[in-house]
Amino acid sequence: MNITDKIEEIRRKPEHERVRYVWAMVSLSMIFVIFIWFFSFKNMLGSDNKTNSESGPITGLEQESLDDNNSNEGKSDIN
Repeated sequence: MNITDKIEEIRRKPEHERVRYVWAMVSLSMIFVIFIWFFSFKNMLGSDNKTNSESGPITGLEQESLDDNNSNEGKSDIN
């Protein structure tokens, strides 16, 4: 069945049946969004644990700043 035919069929139905279709699609969409959110949240928590265990108490940004400072200390100004 073509999607446009299905939409036309739904348009011809009484309003209370169209509202059922709307709520069914809203529920299905929300389940899909929650499903994606759950797995992305789970993945985010998993990557945070790995980052924290590898770097210890220093965050990634602080470590980059320390690395930049250490690399600049070895250079001498020749002007």
